[in-house]
Amino acid sequence: MYYYLFESAKNSRDKKTQEKIKRVTINLGIAGENVSPSPARTIDELIDIGLTKGYSTFVAVGSDLFANKIITGLLNNTQYKDKIAFGFIPYDTNVSALAKIIDFENYEQACQNLRFRYLKKQDVSLLFPNKYFITPINISAGSVFSVHIIHPNFEAVSSATDVNINPDLKISWTDKNYAMSKFQAFINKFNKKMINNDSYSQITASEIKIETSPSLQVYLSNEVIAKTPIKIKLLHNYLQIIVNRDKIAS
Repeated sequence: MYYYLFESAKNSRDKKTQEKIKRVTINLGIAGENVSPSPARTIDELIDIGLTKGYSTFVAVGSDLFANKIITGLLNNTQYKDKIAFGFIPYDTNVSALAKIIDFENYEQACQNLRFRYLKKQDVSLLFPNKYFITPINISAGSVFSVHIIHPNFEAVSSATDVNINPDLKISWTDKNYAMSKFQAFINKFNKKMINNDSYSQITASEIKIETSPSLQVYLSNEVIAKTPIKIKLLHNYLQIIVNRDKIAS
């Protein structure tokens, strides 16, 4: 049986999509219990109820941000980690990075994935002490700030206007105010393919600490989830997710 956690609809389009998703799951024979967080029931409380009832398949229905909150709630119940599978149905695939990871183009395809229930172990990252993420997080400011990257093998200090952290712990930072060299400016006059004038750097890690001066907010989608300094660890094959069959071999 499936335990569907529906994000509260933000508009009439979301409400219509909710009803369509419920109808599709019934038609495909994968209907289950539908719940939604509210002031009376938090996400963590709903997850605890689902686990207590013995559900093993938890499906987040809504945004990427909502899905990451469900994943955090599930993985913080460490005793159940290897017994549960996670599925996802977005309201809008056009703005969903997670839809690309799982590999579907619309909610109908997402429901078909749930029907066949092909499982793949997916890497996730832990933002200490207890927040997990499966889509990118970001640090940004309206002006240049100093970023200090502490890698297990080295340290790096740079100026930046934003830092992007992917769930596979590829960390990149850009200084959009970095001055273009005179040579680049000259080349760009004659080159239709413009050379980016940003200062761009990227590293990969299994564990990282990031400090900024001044301390800055960390965003997942448009929500603040932490404030620097932060520590992040990559967790390989940590979450069982329901994917398109073609993803099993990848």
